Amino acid sequence: QNQRRWIDLDKPLKKQLDKYALEPTVFFGVVFYVPSVSQLQQEITRYQYYLQLKKDILEGNIPCTFEQAIHLAGLAVQADFGDYDQYESQEFLQRFALFPVGWLQDEKMLEEATQKVALLHQKYRGLTPPDAEMLYMQEIERMEGYGEETYPAKDSQGSDIFIGACLDGIFVKHKNGRPPVIFRWHDIANMTHNKSFFALELANKEETIQFQTEDMETAKYVWRMCVARHKFYRLNKCSLDSP
Repeated sequence: QNQRRWIDLDKPLKKQLDKYALEPTVFFGVVFYVPSVSQLQQEITRYQYYLQLKKDILEGNIPCTFEQAIHLAGLAVQADFGDYDQYESQEFLQRFALFPVGWLQDEKMLEEATQKVALLHQKYRGLTPPDAEMLYMQEIERMEGYGEETYPAKDSQGSDIFIGACLDGIFVKHKNGRPPVIFRWHDIANMTHNKSFFALELANKEETIQFQTEDMETAKYVWRMCVARHKFYRLNKCSLDSP
């Protein structure tokens, strides 16, 4: 089973690959998402962030509606290829990944969607690639799933769930369709791991919420990533609040 795992930059890469990977593929990615893309000050940072969000959309990590996918694809085409050229037919766009993987299986629907993207591309004439990238990112930062990373686990009743970190805190998503639960960063006093368990100690309720992961290594990894995100968002909030 292919699983992604963030490299610990404080430890030797070879040691981590030997321990966790069979046929590893190492790639660059964004670990920490910002509340607003307007906070990204460097052009190269904004470009790399745009590439990450586009990857999140195309791989289906951030769910989107048909209309959102068309709109985002139109902006991406303008960002990646510049102004529409009347000699660039719809066949030109069909050579590129415009929509989330496995999203449109029907050829007729795919053709219709690509045609709509071509019309949007024409409409965006004059929009510079950096501006198109910014509009693309601003659209995504408002979408559900933005900045989330999930891990499979079980709750105290033994039900299968996904836990993960986002900009607001630690969330729990149930597979049975129940509404997600979020424990906000300011409500979390501490996070711990013990054997295969990852736990949240809540500040005001004097309560500990436990989740069981696949094994001890997974619990430690989930703990490490959630602690890192907690630190990042806490520091980020301080920098935003300071005059």
